[in-house]
Amino acid sequence: MAYKDREKQREYDKERMRKVRQGRTNKVEQGGVEQTRIEFIQQALNDPYLAKGIEAASLRFNDRDARYERAYRYFLWKKGEKVDPAIPYALVEDRTRLEKIYLSLKEFKQAENVYYGCGGVPFDVVGDLLEATK
Repeated sequence: MAYKDREKQREYDKERMRKVRQGRTNKVEQGGVEQTRIEFIQQALNDPYLAKGIEAASLRFNDRDARYERAYRYFLWKKGEKVDPAIPYALVEDRTRLEKIYLSLKEFKQAENVYYGCGGVPFDVVGDLLEATK
């Protein structure tokens, strides 16, 4: 959204970034109660010690959402549920890392034998997705 007044634009951007940092843009509707995704994951994990560890690590590495998502996927995998390895998120956030891994595996002709995530897709499919989303 573009404002003609520079001050209004600055205020809008500041408010939007505040909401993003708090995780308010990613809402989850659970039983009529609106929660942020992180609050939902904390409730599902039901482990305050784990949540404190994730918060401490996220302060150091600045990746709070990613750490909670990884913990939640691991939690679901341990319960025996089918886990989506969040390929769309990785294609945007970890693109350079995925490209390096894919090229290395392709060089050794192992891309079809190595999978992304727990029960995820093979890296030759990840390579196809990387090429398709350039």
